[in-house]
Amino acid sequence: MNKKGFTLIELIAAISIMVIISIIVTVNITRMASNNIEKRQAEFERQLQDAACVYIDLASNREYKALNCSSVCSVSSGSLIDEGLISEDLINPETDEKVARNISISISWDNEGVKTCTIGD
Repeated sequence: MNKKGFTLIELIAAISIMVIISIIVTVNITRMASNNIEKRQAEFERQLQDAACVYIDLASNREYKALNCSSVCSVSSGSLIDEGLISEDLINPETDEKVARNISISISWDNEGVKTCTIGD
C-alpha cells in the first residue's frame, strides 16, 4: 500500500506552527499600530506646544507682555488657529477629529528664563 497523505500528528504539528506564527504576527502588528498612534499623538502635542511658544514670542502679542506673566501664561488652541500658527484642519490622533479650540497650553519660564510649553489638562 502506498501512503501519500499526512498523518494526524504531522497535521497537528503544522497547524500548531501556523497558529504560533499568526499569534506572533498579530501581536507585532498591534504593537506597531499602538506605537504609531503614540508617535502621532506626540507629534500633535509638539505642534501645539511649538505654536504656543511662537505665539508668546510674537511681538504682536503685547497683552502678554503687559500682563507681565513672567512665570506662567496660558494660550488656547483657538488663539493659535486664529493667529494662523496651526491649521484648523489639524487632526487630533486621539479623537480622529479636527483640533478642538479649547485645548490649553501653558507656557512657563524657569529662573534662568528657559521657556517650557506644555499642554494643560
